[in-house]
Amino acid sequence: MNYTHWTKICALALTIFILSPFGGISADDKSAAEVSCKSKLVAVGRPNQIETIANLNAVGAWISRAREHGASYAEWRYAEKAQVSCEKKGKSGFFLCRASGKPCPAKPSQSPS
Repeated sequence: MNYTHWTKICALALTIFILSPFGGISADDKSAAEVSCKSKLVAVGRPNQIETIANLNAVGAWISRAREHGASYAEWRYAEKAQVSCEKKGKSGFFLCRASGKPCPAKPSQSPS
């Protein structure tokens, strides 16, 4: 792999971490025994000529949709079966990405101190 590829991977990982809220399970969320993952969500991000940015746009769109279940569900890193797929659209050179996964809350052992 070349330097540019690793730069894109690092930028993607950093952005996903930044987009994820740092809060754990809030007081008004259910107890850990009562909380479970929600149904699978699929979100399409804004197209971009840079695949990494299109990928981040899709993850950001997924996080926004998952937040509708509560702040503790809006963390991509805890999503079950999380995946992003991208495709280049026609002659425009733009990438369109879709993020999918089941929103899951952080377990108390996963929450930042």
